[in-house]
Amino acid sequence: LHYLHHECNPCILHRDIKPGNILLDEYFNAKLGDFGLSMITSKNRATVVTTAVGSVGYMDPQLMKHGVVEFNRKSDVYSFGIVLLKIACTNKSREEVWQMRGGSEQQVQVDGVVDDRLRFFDRTEMERVVVLGLKCSHSEEAQRPSMQDAMKFLEDGQEFPPITQGDDSYGVPCTVNEEAPMMTHGDVSSCYP
Repeated sequence: LHYLHHECNPCILHRDIKPGNILLDEYFNAKLGDFGLSMITSKNRATVVTTAVGSVGYMDPQLMKHGVVEFNRKSDVYSFGIVLLKIACTNKSREEVWQMRGGSEQQVQVDGVVDDRLRFFDRTEMERVVVLGLKCSHSEEAQRPSMQDAMKFLEDGQEFPPITQGDDSYGVPCTVNEEAPMMTHGDVSSCYP
């Protein structure tokens, strides 16, 4: 996702980030799949379409603005955050995880938040995953990090500005429409180094 957003020119919005579209190779390296809903756009521009697409539960609830559907890189970041929370905290909603966080805005008390089936995890790394999941899935788009900043946080623990819950109204519910793919093989192949 970092590559699609920051290294590919033009930028590619995946628009359907969810666990089922993340594949693992034999070394457990994650690979993003299913580019059927992807869209090519410029890095600093939002793309306006008539219908919201993606998987319910992973779609950015702020897609609908002023009666139009507006996709941008922060829409993918939101979905990435929900995926992180789903992996770490399986059966808990984002709101439950937010309420169970510790006093620090940069840390989460992982006991009681992280799925009991995950054993022997590195506490610091798991706290980063949960904090990043909360930050990426923030209800306010401006509060979400870029994928570049998200990667720096995971790798180095680079601090974010404090997390604020903000507006809890998660926007207008969107319906999923089966939309034809908007990319061709030629579009994608030009992105690979």
